Amino acid sequence: MALSEVLASALSPHGEVLVTPKGRYWRTPEMLEFLVFLTPSGTTMDCLHALGFPQDPDGMWRDWERPRDGGVFLHPAVYGVQVGEEEAAAPPLFKDGDIVVIRDCSDARAQRLVGTEAVVHSAGYDADQPDPLLRRWHHHVMPEGCDTLEPFDESDLRATGRSVTVDDEWQPAHLGVSFEGVITESFTP
Repeated sequence: MALSEVLASALSPHGEVLVTPKGRYWRTPEMLEFLVFLTPSGTTMDCLHALGFPQDPDGMWRDWERPRDGGVFLHPAVYGVQVGEEEAAAPPLFKDGDIVVIRDCSDARAQRLVGTEAVVHSAGYDADQPDPLLRRWHHHVMPEGCDTLEPFDESDLRATGRSVTVDDEWQPAHLGVSFEGVITESFTP
Protein backbone atom coordinates (compact mmCIF):
# COMPACT_ATOMS: atom_id res chain seq x y z
CA MET A 1 0.00 0.00 0.00
CA ALA A 2 1.38 3.46 -0.93
CA LEU A 3 2.33 5.75 1.94
CA SER A 4 -0.31 8.30 0.91
CA GLU A 5 -3.00 5.60 1.29
CA VAL A 6 -1.61 4.58 4.70
CA LEU A 7 -1.70 8.20 5.89
CA ALA A 8 -5.24 8.71 4.58
CA SER A 9 -6.39 5.52 6.29
CA ALA A 10 -4.74 6.50 9.60
CA LEU A 11 -6.33 9.98 9.52
CA SER A 12 -9.81 8.95 8.28
CA PRO A 13 -11.19 8.27 11.80
CA HIS A 14 -10.68 11.99 12.49
CA GLY A 15 -12.67 13.27 9.50
CA GLU A 16 -12.59 13.67 5.73
CA VAL A 17 -9.00 13.50 4.48
CA LEU A 18 -7.17 14.17 1.23
CA VAL A 19 -3.48 13.21 0.95
CA THR A 20 -1.51 14.46 -2.06
CA PRO A 21 2.08 13.31 -2.71
CA LYS A 22 4.21 16.33 -3.65
CA GLY A 23 7.43 14.50 -4.56
CA ARG A 24 10.86 14.99 -3.05
CA TYR A 25 11.13 17.42 -0.15
CA TRP A 26 13.02 20.50 -1.39
CA ARG A 27 15.21 20.84 1.70
CA THR A 28 16.04 17.14 2.06
CA PRO A 29 15.68 15.46 -1.37
CA GLU A 30 16.01 11.93 0.06
CA MET A 31 12.66 12.50 1.82
CA LEU A 32 9.19 12.72 0.30
CA GLU A 33 6.65 15.47 0.96
CA PHE A 34 2.88 15.04 1.29
CA LEU A 35 0.19 17.71 1.51
CA VAL A 36 -2.69 16.68 3.78
CA PHE A 37 -6.06 18.38 4.11
CA LEU A 38 -8.18 17.06 6.97
CA THR A 39 -11.71 18.31 7.56
CA PRO A 40 -12.40 17.10 11.09
CA SER A 41 -15.71 15.59 12.10
CA GLY A 42 -15.59 17.74 15.29
CA THR A 43 -13.72 20.93 16.05
CA THR A 44 -10.27 21.58 14.65
CA MET A 45 -8.88 22.04 18.16
CA ASP A 46 -10.27 18.69 19.37
CA CYS A 47 -8.89 16.94 16.27
CA LEU A 48 -5.38 18.37 16.65
CA HIS A 49 -5.35 17.49 20.35
CA ALA A 50 -6.48 13.93 19.51
CA LEU A 51 -3.61 13.64 17.03
CA GLY A 52 -1.19 14.64 19.80
CA PHE A 53 -0.20 18.14 18.70
CA PRO A 54 0.66 20.44 21.62
CA GLN A 55 -0.07 24.16 21.75
CA ASP A 56 2.39 26.76 22.95
CA PRO A 57 1.32 29.42 25.51
CA ASP A 58 0.21 31.74 22.66
CA GLY A 59 -2.19 29.08 21.34
CA MET A 60 -0.08 28.25 18.27
CA TRP A 61 0.17 24.59 17.29
CA ARG A 62 3.66 23.11 17.47
CA ASP A 63 4.91 20.93 14.63
CA TRP A 64 5.96 17.32 15.26
CA GLU A 65 9.44 16.04 14.54
CA ARG A 66 10.64 12.52 15.26
CA PRO A 67 12.42 12.54 18.63
CA ARG A 68 15.99 11.25 18.80
CA ASP A 69 14.90 8.36 21.05
CA GLY A 70 12.32 7.17 18.51
CA GLY A 71 8.63 7.84 18.29
CA VAL A 72 6.13 7.43 15.49
CA PHE A 73 3.45 9.68 14.06
CA LEU A 74 0.93 7.65 12.01
CA HIS A 75 3.67 5.58 10.30
CA PRO A 76 7.36 4.80 10.94
CA ALA A 77 8.35 6.55 7.69
CA VAL A 78 7.01 9.92 8.88
CA TYR A 79 9.88 12.14 10.00
CA GLY A 80 8.16 15.49 10.59
CA VAL A 81 4.75 17.15 10.39
CA GLN A 82 3.95 20.83 10.02
CA VAL A 83 0.44 21.68 11.09
CA GLY A 84 -1.90 24.63 10.83
CA GLU A 85 -5.57 25.13 11.43
CA GLU A 86 -8.47 26.89 9.87
CA GLU A 87 -11.86 26.77 11.49
CA ALA A 88 -15.00 28.71 10.68
CA ALA A 89 -18.75 28.17 10.95
CA ALA A 90 -18.81 26.82 7.39
CA PRO A 91 -16.14 25.69 4.93
CA PRO A 92 -15.03 28.14 2.23
CA LEU A 93 -17.46 28.41 -0.66
CA PHE A 94 -14.73 28.08 -3.30
CA LYS A 95 -11.86 25.61 -3.77
CA ASP A 96 -8.49 26.14 -5.45
CA GLY A 97 -9.05 26.09 -9.19
CA ASP A 98 -12.67 27.28 -9.13
CA ILE A 99 -13.39 29.95 -11.73
CA VAL A 100 -15.35 32.87 -10.28
CA VAL A 101 -16.59 36.26 -11.45
CA ILE A 102 -15.57 39.29 -9.41
CA ARG A 103 -18.70 41.17 -8.32
CA ASP A 104 -19.13 44.94 -8.19
CA CYS A 105 -17.41 46.09 -4.98
CA SER A 106 -15.11 48.99 -4.08
CA ASP A 107 -11.90 46.93 -4.47
CA ALA A 108 -13.00 45.59 -7.86
CA ARG A 109 -13.97 49.08 -9.07
CA ALA A 110 -10.62 50.51 -7.90
CA GLN A 111 -8.74 47.83 -9.85
CA ARG A 112 -11.17 47.80 -12.81
CA LEU A 113 -11.95 44.12 -12.23
CA VAL A 114 -15.78 44.22 -11.98
CA GLY A 115 -17.18 41.30 -14.00
CA THR A 116 -13.75 39.78 -14.63
CA GLU A 117 -13.33 36.02 -14.37
CA ALA A 118 -10.65 34.82 -11.96
CA VAL A 119 -9.17 31.54 -10.75
CA VAL A 120 -9.22 30.85 -6.99
CA HIS A 121 -5.76 30.05 -5.59
CA SER A 122 -6.32 29.97 -1.82
CA ALA A 123 -8.78 30.65 1.00
CA GLY A 124 -8.26 32.20 4.40
CA TYR A 125 -9.94 34.30 7.04
CA ASP A 126 -9.10 37.02 9.53
CA ALA A 127 -7.28 35.11 12.24
CA ASP A 128 -7.78 38.03 14.64
CA GLN A 129 -11.45 37.02 14.95
CA PRO A 130 -11.37 34.56 17.89
CA ASP A 131 -14.92 33.24 17.42
CA PRO A 132 -15.03 30.64 14.59
CA LEU A 133 -18.75 31.35 14.14
CA LEU A 134 -17.98 34.95 13.13
CA ARG A 135 -15.07 34.26 10.79
CA ARG A 136 -15.61 35.20 7.14
CA TRP A 137 -13.64 33.67 4.29
CA HIS A 138 -11.64 35.60 1.74
CA HIS A 139 -9.95 34.20 -1.36
CA HIS A 140 -6.83 35.06 -3.29
CA VAL A 141 -7.72 34.95 -6.97
CA MET A 142 -5.83 35.41 -10.23
CA PRO A 143 -7.97 37.67 -12.43
CA GLU A 144 -7.96 36.98 -16.16
CA GLY A 145 -5.18 38.96 -17.83
CA CYS A 146 -3.30 39.56 -14.55
CA ASP A 147 -0.16 37.94 -13.18
CA THR A 148 -0.72 38.66 -9.48
CA LEU A 149 -3.08 37.28 -6.88
CA GLU A 150 -5.72 39.65 -5.54
CA PRO A 151 -7.64 39.20 -2.25
CA PHE A 152 -11.45 39.41 -2.26
CA ASP A 153 -14.08 38.63 0.37
CA GLU A 154 -16.05 35.51 -0.48
CA SER A 155 -19.22 37.60 -0.88
CA ASP A 156 -17.46 39.61 -3.63
CA LEU A 157 -17.13 36.51 -5.83
CA ARG A 158 -19.75 34.59 -7.83
CA ALA A 159 -19.36 30.95 -8.87
CA THR A 160 -19.36 30.04 -12.56
CA GLY A 161 -19.57 26.27 -11.99
CA ARG A 162 -16.31 25.80 -13.89
CA SER A 163 -12.86 24.95 -12.57
CA VAL A 164 -9.31 24.31 -13.71
CA THR A 165 -6.37 22.44 -12.22
CA VAL A 166 -4.17 24.77 -10.19
CA ASP A 167 -0.56 23.85 -9.52
CA ASP A 168 0.43 26.26 -6.76
CA GLU A 169 4.02 25.16 -6.31
CA TRP A 170 5.62 27.48 -3.82
CA GLN A 171 8.03 29.89 -5.40
CA PRO A 172 10.07 32.54 -3.64
CA ALA A 173 8.80 36.07 -4.17
CA HIS A 174 11.22 38.86 -4.99
CA LEU A 175 10.37 42.12 -3.27
CA GLY A 176 11.73 45.63 -3.53
CA VAL A 177 11.20 47.61 -0.32
CA SER A 178 11.82 51.33 0.22
CA PHE A 179 13.56 52.73 3.31
CA GLU A 180 10.10 53.60 4.63
CA GLY A 181 9.08 49.92 4.48
CA VAL A 182 6.82 50.25 1.42
CA ILE A 183 6.89 47.44 -1.15
CA THR A 184 7.99 49.05 -4.42
CA GLU A 185 8.28 45.90 -6.55
CA SER A 186 6.99 42.35 -6.25
CA PHE A 187 7.25 39.38 -8.59
CA THR A 188 7.78 35.63 -8.66
CA PRO A 189 10.21 34.10 -11.14
